[in-house]
Amino acid sequence: MPKILAGFDTTIRFILLLTALNICSFAAYGQFTLPLNRKEAALTKKALQGELSDSVRIELVWNLGKYQMLNKPGNYKINLDSAMLYFKYALKLVDSLKMKANFRYECMCRIGEVYFLKKEVAAGKSIYKQIISEYQRLGDQKREARTWFRMGIKLKNGEPRDPEIPYYLKKTLVMYTELKQWKEVGDVMMEKGIYNKENLGNIAGNLDSAENQFIQAIKLYQKAGYHDHNLSLTYYNLSVIYRNMGKLDQSLANSFASIRSANAIGDTTTVGTVPYYGQLGLIYTDLGNFNKSAENYRKAITLALKNRDKDKALDITYNYLNELVRSLISGGKAKEAAAVSRRLMKQYPPADTLQYGLAAEIRGRCFEAFKQYPDAERSFLSMIDFYRKSASLETWGYKVLSSFYLKQNKYALARKALRDQYNHLPINTMAFSTLIDDELSYFKIDSAEGNLSSAIAHLKRYKALSDSAFNVTKSNQLARLNIQYEIEKKENDIIILKKDAQLEREKTSKAYVIRNLTLGAIIALAFFMTLLYRSYLANQRKNNALNILVDDKDQLLEQKEWLLKEVHHRVKNNLQIVMGLLQSQSVFIKNKEALRAIRNSENRMHSVALIHQKLYQSDSPGFINMAEYIDELINYVKDSFDLGNRIHFKKHVVFDHLNVNQALPLGLIMNEAITNTIKYAFMDNAYGTVTISFLRMADGFHCLKIQDDGSGFPPDLDPLANNSMGMNLMRGLSKQIGGELSIESAEGTSVCVTFKMDNLIDPILNE
Repeated sequence: MPKILAGFDTTIRFILLLTALNICSFAAYGQFTLPLNRKEAALTKKALQGELSDSVRIELVWNLGKYQMLNKPGNYKINLDSAMLYFKYALKLVDSLKMKANFRYECMCRIGEVYFLKKEVAAGKSIYKQIISEYQRLGDQKREARTWFRMGIKLKNGEPRDPEIPYYLKKTLVMYTELKQWKEVGDVMMEKGIYNKENLGNIAGNLDSAENQFIQAIKLYQKAGYHDHNLSLTYYNLSVIYRNMGKLDQSLANSFASIRSANAIGDTTTVGTVPYYGQLGLIYTDLGNFNKSAENYRKAITLALKNRDKDKALDITYNYLNELVRSLISGGKAKEAAAVSRRLMKQYPPADTLQYGLAAEIRGRCFEAFKQYPDAERSFLSMIDFYRKSASLETWGYKVLSSFYLKQNKYALARKALRDQYNHLPINTMAFSTLIDDELSYFKIDSAEGNLSSAIAHLKRYKALSDSAFNVTKSNQLARLNIQYEIEKKENDIIILKKDAQLEREKTSKAYVIRNLTLGAIIALAFFMTLLYRSYLANQRKNNALNILVDDKDQLLEQKEWLLKEVHHRVKNNLQIVMGLLQSQSVFIKNKEALRAIRNSENRMHSVALIHQKLYQSDSPGFINMAEYIDELINYVKDSFDLGNRIHFKKHVVFDHLNVNQALPLGLIMNEAITNTIKYAFMDNAYGTVTISFLRMADGFHCLKIQDDGSGFPPDLDPLANNSMGMNLMRGLSKQIGGELSIESAEGTSVCVTFKMDNLIDPILNE
């Protein structure tokens, strides 16, 4: 072998080695290593001129064909005609050399892929179906299933809205399920999820479908014991889905999972992991944590630059540079944003229309941050033009322009830009945070222009969306996730340090062995004693370091408990501030309905604030003393309605402590039921009694019951069919804890929520 290689120059030998590895990769996985840039493509062409085996020659031709289909930055775009020529040449070689049928079918699949990208869908389908017929004739179900699947995903890449794609994926799913190839079933479920996610706005209910499919894919991968790139990619896609839904806690958890999965398999430097850190940055941006978002955008940019083509940056690099600039400016670091963007764009100038658009947006943001508004406006208008030419991000561009005009009090222009945004993208395709921002923008515009009814409507929608995304429960979950992620990062750093220390010790040990062999017995004895002494010192240092790490971990746990209590304290204070604002506003409101709504909101906020007050006062985090909570809620309601001794409250609580996940919804239900009782059961200052009970029932069920001896409901009124906000709230909260709401009206009114508590009672408090 060395004599054969000696006849080739260094370049040819490198290509032959790369090709040999490709053939091994093809035999195992059916995939190939591709030329990454024009230089490698030229080397591959040069290698074809040498004396090569037939299989190696076909491999190199395939690589050149796939290189022509890569979406490269700059002026070197996809060249489908060249790709088609290479694949047809490979097919001709296979036929002339009478090679195995699988080589022929692989050539045909690649030709079909080019047809799809050229929008010649019928020709592409015909190619794939010829291959499927052959595998059916041979009875090769595995390869038949793989070809159905490959046709579905390649057609999706070229014509993503083709109506037959779901059929191909379903066909593949059935075949792989019958073959019990669970990893492949997971791959199909992931692709179905991606299909639904990418066709957002064209398929009804596809967000929920995509969510379910990604969850099933993860379960299937776990069942198959599969830990590879597709598992990380599924977690990433699920994070994107949850962010679009406004479920930022679940989005953050899955974003962490995607990065954790990539780290577990050592996939930390490829371009495929760039979006994982970018997605984490976007979530932190939505949460307003601009330091964390900037940190993750920097990681994404660093990874993307490692995979650039020559001196050109990928589009994804400019995309996350734009997000980094936005985070730095939002965090009050405009000078740093300008310096970073200027340095990177000078080193990697824009290479295509999309990058020019992103560069214009970045400059516009910097001009705006330094109050150079005419320059900023020119940059933003240029941005819109570039985005339109690239057929990408035009909707986002109008949103950026609208925000700029709104800050300049140019309300008519801001409204026009918002309208243009919705003209270019259906509302159900927009991220949840975008909808929240747009509702707030419309509220500000309508308020400034005096359109108060429309402003109030947009404010209500903004409040509803914002509350949905940033409720108290999610805030607690996000805090816990962040703490857990930081602890995991520290533990990973510790593991890496231990491995480095072990490697260093191994190197030192080898050096000592060599020295012992050369110095002789006497020196060896002295060296051995020295080695023992150094080992003793190293163990001492190691023990000291471990003790420090244990102390640090204990401090982190204490900080975690303190942070949780601080979160509850701050949430309670914020709710009290909002209640105070509502009380101040109510002084100026003459409309009785509006005043009633404000007071109802105050009562609901107080019931939530009480929960958080109990949490930060409690020594058992996460559990509420319900007896104390009910007493304080009753006292607040009595003071709020100025009841005096007109209504007598009774309390019957069988168990004391309840998990906060159920205490919060039940507290709101109690507030609604008691408030309705006061307002409607004892009208005209009537006297009466209200009984609040927490009872144990059969089969592990429990019941919260609020009963009065008031006038009850009219005979012809079904309270459960009432669509008032209070009734909808009680129904929704009951469903949230998996309970059942019932209302009876006989000798008064009885509201009962039956629910099950599975291991939710604090075992320490209830011993």
